[in-house]
Amino acid sequence: MVTLFIDGKEITVEDNTLILDAAKQAGVDIPTFCYQADLSGQGSCRMCIIEIEGQKKLQPACITPVIADIKVQTASPHVKSARTAMLEFLLSNHGMDCPVCDKGGECELQDMVHEYGPRKGRHTEPKIKFHKKDYFLSPVIVKNSNRCVQCTRCVRVCSEIVGRGVLGQIGRGRHQEETSFMREELDCDHCGMCIEVCPVGCFMRRPYRFKSRPWDLNSVKSVCTYCATGCRITVQERDGEVVRSMAHQSGGFNNRMLCARGRFGYDITNSKGRLIEPMMRRKKDGELEPVSWEEAMTTLRERLIRTAPEKVGAVTGARLTNEELYMFQRIMREGIGTNNIDSSSRWNPDFSAAFAAVTGIPSGGTNIYNAMEAETAFILGGQVSDENPVTDYIIRNVSAGRRTAVIVASTRAMKLDSSALLKIRHNPGSVGAMIKAVSAELYSKNNKKLGSVEAFGAIEGFDSKELSKLSGVTEADIKA
Repeated sequence: MVTLFIDGKEITVEDNTLILDAAKQAGVDIPTFCYQADLSGQGSCRMCIIEIEGQKKLQPACITPVIADIKVQTASPHVKSARTAMLEFLLSNHGMDCPVCDKGGECELQDMVHEYGPRKGRHTEPKIKFHKKDYFLSPVIVKNSNRCVQCTRCVRVCSEIVGRGVLGQIGRGRHQEETSFMREELDCDHCGMCIEVCPVGCFMRRPYRFKSRPWDLNSVKSVCTYCATGCRITVQERDGEVVRSMAHQSGGFNNRMLCARGRFGYDITNSKGRLIEPMMRRKKDGELEPVSWEEAMTTLRERLIRTAPEKVGAVTGARLTNEELYMFQRIMREGIGTNNIDSSSRWNPDFSAAFAAVTGIPSGGTNIYNAMEAETAFILGGQVSDENPVTDYIIRNVSAGRRTAVIVASTRAMKLDSSALLKIRHNPGSVGAMIKAVSAELYSKNNKKLGSVEAFGAIEGFDSKELSKLSGVTEADIKA
């Protein structure tokens, strides 16, 4: 542990803690541009500079670790003057088109200038214009490099979190531009994480363009239902129309990460092809006609009550929340009196019970962050990168920081392979055989330790060579 003083406050933190994080613990706010939690340190924007007693030069708090007994000033006259000068420097080549910029009202540069910046600029030189017209990097991402502050958050998040690495830096100094090298549509996940981390209006979402200002929107917290990761999102509407969904700013399980479906998939609610009211066939061979919700529910209730409960069954989708599923089964069990309930996910009841027991759901459950505390993470049984993209991001990010060994077993390649220490390809439908082969190898190496475990008793009869053939995995990979 290290004890230091920040603006006169004594604070004790762990070794190697950054001064920026130590200041947060002390309740002191230090402004940043290039810093982003979970990304590698950059220290390029110099907005987080602080003064350390005894040192001539100001230091960036986002990459400077704490030292015992140092005295830090975060708002001295020297620091304030330097921050104002840095903002003046950023504005000297920044496109002043705030009235038409989609980021207006939630722009970090606007906020910084309002609190720390100069009230008058001295630069009169012509500004560099990278392009005259915004260009599209994706069906959902539009780019305006004239507003860039060169924080490189977009480049780092694309490489370190998403794992695509399709963005780079062209040029040097004030001629530097973060973009694709050909300024054309990217071969990427279209996840919009570059939009999420951009502090200004450089990366923007194409479907939301010129639609609203943040103060005109009504926001509601929700949980994304596109997969089972459970990302926390904010859905925003204006005049009854959903205009955008974004990662909830307080973080949540997904820590402000979203995939393409979570960020852009809710625009479908505005589709003209959607059913927005119940349809009912009044005559046996008649056409479906729109009716009120009250009439539809009354008709449904009357017909179900006239039917014997044991003849009534109900199937629910796999994308509903736990709360909706609870209400659904309660209506069917208590309101209708039937236990004939199923889900389109088709999980076997025995498997569900075993899964709940293994993951400790009755006692609170085990999340992906708990799992990644292990020395080795073995991923099998699905295409995580396609099915649960944000889980892929979490595994990639946490494993890189903690040096967790990742083993991926799948029928075909996936994006997470790039973070894997070992990649195993097995035949479709042979996960069970592969697990048996791995279990047999574990037992042969550790039979003294595992002999007392009841579940390993049946393993003695396993033929690892035969299982290796069935699964299509080489014995060398099984041993590895």
